[in-house]
Amino acid sequence: MCKLAQELSLHPVYLARAFCSHFRCSPGDFARQHRLQRAAKLLAHSRLSLSEVALDCGFFDQPHLSRTFRARFGMTPGEYRVRAG
Repeated sequence: MCKLAQELSLHPVYLARAFCSHFRCSPGDFARQHRLQRAAKLLAHSRLSLSEVALDCGFFDQPHLSRTFRARFGMTPGEYRVRAG
C-alpha cells in the first residue's frame, strides 16, 4: 500500500481511508476476500491439492488456507470441495 501511495503521490493513510470509504473494507480484507474467492473456484473446478491451492492463492500454507477458509465459509476447504463436486 505504501508503494502504491508513493507512486500516486498520496499519503498512505489517506489512500487507505479512501479505499475503505469506496470498498467498505480495508485493503487487507479486500485482498483476503479475493484470495478466498479464487481458492473456492479452484477447489470446485480443479484437481489441485489443498496445498497447491493454498500456495497458488497466496496463503502461507494449507493450514493457513483452512483456518481462513473456515472463518469465511463455515467449512473446511475439503468439505467445500466435496459439496461443490
